[in-house]
Parts: sequence; structure tokens; C-alpha cells
Amino acid sequence: MSKRLSRTESQELTRAKLIESATRLYLENGYVATSTDQVAEAAGFSRGALYSNFRSKEDLALAVLDAHTEEQFQEIAAVAADLPPERFTRFETWLTKSMGDRRWALFKSEVALSARANPELRQQLAARDQLARQALSVLLGRVEAESGNPLPAAPETLARAILALAKGIAIEGLVDDEVSPDWIIDLVKKGLPQ
Repeated sequence: MSKRLSRTESQELTRAKLIESATRLYLENGYVATSTDQVAEAAGFSRGALYSNFRSKEDLALAVLDAHTEEQFQEIAAVAADLPPERFTRFETWLTKSMGDRRWALFKSEVALSARANPELRQQLAARDQLARQALSVLLGRVEAESGNPLPAAPETLARAILALAKGIAIEGLVDDEVSPDWIIDLVKKGLPQ
């Protein structure tokens, strides 16, 4: 006999299924083209269930971004835990994967464009970008400290530049299949102490 879920467990499961469905649909069809009704239906829930877990489509998009960002933070933490010789190889793999997934680039771009008319969403996105920069900045600071060689710029500045370039390359890749992240990997290799 299976244990009956508590109300809290049931809500958490519903929320997780909605985020999972939203992620799949946003990446397959785009954020703008996907309605909350489609997300609820794909998850097997009513529209009311969706809105009892998320205030709006934007709130759901932020939850999708948060889940994705959490995965990325775990990957960066794993990179940071590596010893210096392996660390750069894992960082290179992470950066290439991050820049190469055009579906995420498109989703993030669509949400960012939606934020133009929504100051609260814009503020939420800016806060999430700041967390990403801080995580990468910590990693870069560790590289600098362990190598004993200075970075070409402050870790915070370098983190901002790397992430901005990565976003730009990912967006370019939406319209040009020939765009490769290799040049930014080379640039980072040359700029970081080994």
C-alpha cells in the first residue's frame, strides 16, 4: 500500500510537474507561443492548479529559470571543486554546453524581451543575473588565488564579460548555425592563469 501524500507533498509534486511541463514546452515551442493553459494540460492539471502555484506566466518562467540556474550552479560548484588542471577542462565543457543550447538562449531572450514592459520581472531577472555573476566570480577568484597570477581584470568584471559574451554567442547561434563558441574558449584560456 502506498503512503498517501500530505497536502504539502502533493503541492510540491504538482509544482514540480508544472515546472517540468513548462520547461519542456518553453524549450520546444518558445515562451511566447506557449500558454499557461497548454502547460497545465501537459502536466495533467487544471488552469486553477497552475495559478494556485504561480501568480502569472512570468512567475512560472522565473521558476523554470530558477530550476535551470540551480543545475548550472551545481555544475559550477563541481567545476570549482576540481583540482586546477581538471578545473579548466570542466569549465570549458560547461561553457560550451551553456552557449551551445540554443533552446535555452531563445527562452531566456524571450523572457528578457517580456521584461521590457514589466519592471518587476526585469528586477527579478537582474537579481538572477547577479547571482550567476557572483558564482562565476567566486570560481575566477579561486583560479587567481591558486595560480598566484593576476587575472586580466577583477573577477567580477571578468565574470560579467564571460557571461555577456556567452549570451551573445548563444543568441547569434539562433540565426547562424555556423557560430561556434570555440573563439571565446580560446579567449578565456589565454586570459586565465593556468
